[in-house]
Amino acid sequence: MRQRMLGFFSGFPSHHFPFEIAEKSKNALAERERIVFVSAWPEDYERNDSDLEGMYEMFTEQGMDFGRHRVIDSRAEACEAAKEIREVSTLVREGRMQPLFAGKA
Repeated sequence: MRQRMLGFFSGFPSHHFPFEIAEKSKNALAERERIVFVSAWPEDYERNDSDLEGMYEMFTEQGMDFGRHRVIDSRAEACEAAKEIREVSTLVREGRMQPLFAGKA
C-alpha cells in the first residue's frame, strides 16, 4: 500500500469535522477497509475506548464508513500493533505528541 500523510490537524471542539476537512478526507481516503487510532494515553483504556467510538463517529457522520476500526494502546502486543499499522488504510494518531509507547520495547 502506498502511504502518505493527508493532514496534520488538531482540536475539533464541536466534535465534528469542518466541511472543508470532511470533503478533502472523503476524496483522499477512497480506500476505507480499516482505520486504526493510535492512542497517546496507552494505559487509559476507558478513555481510549470512548475516544475510538467518538472519533470513528466523526468519520461515519460524513459518509466515511470503514470495514473495521480499532484503537492501539498498551493492550496490544508490539508485534500485533506493528502488523495493524502496516495493514491499515487510514491511521490516526490521537492526542498530544509524544513517543509511541515510551519505555516499552
